[in-house]
Amino acid sequence: MTVRELPGWPPDWTGTTGGPAPRGVAGVLRSVDWRVDLTGTRDLLLTIDYQGHAWTALYPRSAETRARFEQLGGDVTLEHLYRMLVRSTGETMTRVGDVQLTPPAGLAP
Repeated sequence: MTVRELPGWPPDWTGTTGGPAPRGVAGVLRSVDWRVDLTGTRDLLLTIDYQGHAWTALYPRSAETRARFEQLGGDVTLEHLYRMLVRSTGETMTRVGDVQLTPPAGLAP
């Protein structure tokens, strides 16, 4: 499974530029951090550079996307995704989408 196959990927980007938000796999991944809300729910806080501006998004963000993500099971956890995304900082979001989270079918150990 690749990042682009995750439920709710790519996330919805927000910014303060007043311009239209990027859609899809736009920009370059600049940082990945943890965000924990008051209930203890954890999301990944992603920041991209796009057309000279910083844009942020939370993943998985919504309860629906979180439930679909958690149903994937196996090695696909937020912690694993975090490590894979940190290694992909500086890459275009198109390349990030190609990152393998699990071995391709037929190549599993």
